[in-house]
Amino acid sequence: MSLPKRTQDEDNESHDIPILNLGKTTVFSTPLDTNIASALAYLPLGPLALIAGFVLLNSPSDSPAFSRYHAMQSLVFGGAMLGLFILNNILASILLVVPFIGPFLAMPCGLLGGLLALVYMIVGVKLAYDTYSGKTYRLPYLAKHVDDLLAKTK
Repeated sequence: MSLPKRTQDEDNESHDIPILNLGKTTVFSTPLDTNIASALAYLPLGPLALIAGFVLLNSPSDSPAFSRYHAMQSLVFGGAMLGLFILNNILASILLVVPFIGPFLAMPCGLLGGLLALVYMIVGVKLAYDTYSGKTYRLPYLAKHVDDLLAKTK
């Protein structure tokens, strides 16, 4: 089966999705588009996402409000998820010590860890896509903390 051929009129039309131009952000002496640099901070790469958020927070940008907000939100989101992972692992370790029924009690912690990883992946990719598109999505429970931290770091 072959694809339908385009006519000459269809070739002249632009089918690109318009992306908001937010200027450049200089990361390690390399200019990147601000939306791309901000989206990289959200990618669910565990502790590397925290490092990317910290680097973006301290990088000069043509649109500093956009890049600083997304850097701080990625730091808060990544830090909250890392904290939940650590607490889950501590709880599972404590439950494993219980004789006989410990492994059965720790099994829900393993399932919870998998669910946390899935949520981290889905939310991180969605935030990266929205940021790349030039949108600002505020995470419901974390946005207040992000605003407070941004006010303190000015």
